[in-house]
Amino acid sequence: MKKPQFVKSLLLSMTLVLAIAMPVSARSTMLPPLGVYGSTSLYADDDDHTYLGKITLNNYDADSIFNEYGTYGSKYSSESIFNEYGPYGGKYGSYSPFNEYTSSPPFVVDTSGYTLGRLSANRYIGRYSSPYGLTDPMDKFGF
Repeated sequence: MKKPQFVKSLLLSMTLVLAIAMPVSARSTMLPPLGVYGSTSLYADDDDHTYLGKITLNNYDADSIFNEYGTYGSKYSSESIFNEYGPYGGKYGSYSPFNEYTSSPPFVVDTSGYTLGRLSANRYIGRYSSPYGLTDPMDKFGF
């Protein structure tokens, strides 16, 4: 059964609220729930500001990071944060949100082009949201 879009949006908002990391230093500040901004996009902090997809629950959207068959959600794609061997994914990727030590995790940008902060496991990076927990609740609800 297909779930209505507003239910998906609500679950995305709730999921991102749970995924927000608590600040651990005076330099770290928590991002508001990403779902309140509507569709947000990820851009690498590399020389080309490589587009890394949209944070959206629409797993049929070709740009969604949750579309496991799309460029930005596939664990095999070189432009996916879920490719553990690529520069944008894994614990050791230079631009990966899962690298706890990187100083250049991806930017989270809203539809108007405003940079909201970063998606990062590095708690000392400044305005950030943790990438952990983004997919677990969605799997639980069948998305």
